[in-house]
Amino acid sequence: MADRVRWGILSAATIAASQFIPAVRASRRGVLEAVAARELPRAEAFARGNGIRRALAGYAELIADPEVDAVYIPLPNALHAEWTIAAARAGKHVLCEKPLASDAVEAAQAVAACERAGVVHFESFVYRYHPQTLRIARWLREGSIGEVRNVHAAFHFRMRDERRTGDIRMSVPLAGGALMDVGCYPISWLRFAFGEEPTAATAQAVFAKDGGVDTHVVGMLHFRHGRAGTFSGSFDSQTTPQARIVGTGGEIVVAQPYHPRGPGATVTLHRSGQPAEEHCDTADEPSFLAALEHFHACVLDGAQPVLTSRDAIGNMAAIDAVRRSALAGGVTEPVRQP
Repeated sequence: MADRVRWGILSAATIAASQFIPAVRASRRGVLEAVAARELPRAEAFARGNGIRRALAGYAELIADPEVDAVYIPLPNALHAEWTIAAARAGKHVLCEKPLASDAVEAAQAVAACERAGVVHFESFVYRYHPQTLRIARWLREGSIGEVRNVHAAFHFRMRDERRTGDIRMSVPLAGGALMDVGCYPISWLRFAFGEEPTAATAQAVFAKDGGVDTHVVGMLHFRHGRAGTFSGSFDSQTTPQARIVGTGGEIVVAQPYHPRGPGATVTLHRSGQPAEEHCDTADEPSFLAALEHFHACVLDGAQPVLTSRDAIGNMAAIDAVRRSALAGGVTEPVRQP
């Protein structure tokens, strides 16, 4: 049995260099095998700059490569489902950047392809595998703050005006926009904190001129029994990513909910009538590392994923409802599972 997962990267994307590659290098059982880009010189330059053994021309060549066991897909959002399906059909395990697809129907098709092929498939919400999140999940299971009643999560950053022209995140055909790029994180967080799927969404958004993508979105996901969570995502304003879970017996405050790293990544448990408990479950290590170690265990040891790939379908269904509501000017829309 192999003792390493040999990784191929589909595209010379910035996030691959800044987040994924450092985590593979820090992992115990992953190795960087190849990178592919549409033009070979770009792949070769990326391989040289990041210590990757081989460069290939074209994504199809990489997924057909017998020396590649798993692929990381940091392509534009509109290409995620297409290449996840292609990789699964080629027998490759898949770590795909979030969100998995352009909509929930595409996400369901991608997940079905991975299930048919019997490959391991993770959507790259790496916070779900991090010790910090596992601690919060344990507190919620144990009822440390009572019944969860409301949750708030946000992810904003200010995209400089000079970067907006030509940036794939500003492209409608490539499924860009603040909702898809950063808003997907707080939506995922709300679903995690409540432990179930929302029933409906209410949202409003600011859109770029001339029918462009949304650049700011704010809204609410509705859950059963009158519970709700608020969220926002933005390219237009800068704020520290944050999350807060409020229950009948206390609250949990999370300083770095999505990519916890270093001593500032604290979670604080406030229980009624008790002193606050502050915890830090992360060292100064890549935020992808815990997810990759679990991915490798699933591939090499047959471990059961702590999060099934079907979670990606639920997240896209919620995103779809948020998008419909925002386009309708804030009308509450049901969340429809495909």
